[in-house]
Amino acid sequence: MIAEFCKKHSGYGAIQRLNQKLLTDKLSEEKMKIFLSSIWNFNFHIASGIPVLGGRMFEHLYPKAGFKSLTIASNVLKPSIDEFGLSSEKAVNHHELFWIFCEGLNFRKNDLENRFAVPASVELGSKMKEWYYDSDVPFALGVHLASETTSEAEFSGWYQVFEGKTYNIFGTRAFDYISCHIDKESAHVKQCEECLTSYLDVYPEKLERVQAGAIEYLEYYDRMIADIEGQIWN
Repeated sequence: MIAEFCKKHSGYGAIQRLNQKLLTDKLSEEKMKIFLSSIWNFNFHIASGIPVLGGRMFEHLYPKAGFKSLTIASNVLKPSIDEFGLSSEKAVNHHELFWIFCEGLNFRKNDLENRFAVPASVELGSKMKEWYYDSDVPFALGVHLASETTSEAEFSGWYQVFEGKTYNIFGTRAFDYISCHIDKESAHVKQCEECLTSYLDVYPEKLERVQAGAIEYLEYYDRMIADIEGQIWN
C-alpha cells in the first residue's frame, strides 16, 4: 500500500537514477567522500528515531486499541533489532557496520564525518530527528514507511555497485553493511505495511497525515539526491 504510493514519487525515482550513475562511473576519492559523508548525515538519527516512534505510537494508540497497541507498534520496532545489532550475540550495529564499510573503501571516520556532506543531506538528517521525535505520530509513521521504501531501493542498487571488482570489497567484512541490508530491507518494508494496515484499522481518518509524512520525506530526499548528483557530477 504505502510502498507503491512512495514509488510513484520522484524521490523514489531519484535513488534509482543515482544508482545507475554509481554503477557506470567509478567515484574518485573526493567524490566518494561526498557520497559517504552525505549518507552518514542523512541516516544518523534513524537508528535512535525508530524506537522513539515505537514508544510514541503505543501512547497514541492505547486509548483506542488497548493492549493491542504494543503489537501494532512492534512492527515499527522490529527494524531496531537489526539497527542496534541485537539479532545475535555476534551481530554488529549498523552504525559500526557503516564505518567498517568506509574503512574497506580506505576512509576512516575522521576523514568523513560532517565535512563533505552536501547541504541537503545535513538538512534531511536534521529533519529526520525532528520527525521521529516531535511530529504527530501518523506523520512520523509516513516518514518512517517512506524511509524504509527508499532504503530498500538504495541497497538493492548499492549491492550491484559494490559487488564487482571496481571497489574490491565483495566478500570482505566491509561488504557486510550492504549484504545485511539486502537480507533485511524487504522484510522491513513488509513489516511497515503490516503496521500501517493495523494502525489504519484503529485510526482510518489518519491516512492523509501518513501520506503527508511520506510525501514530505520524499521531497527532502529528492533534493538530497539531486544535491549529491550536482556535487559529484556537475
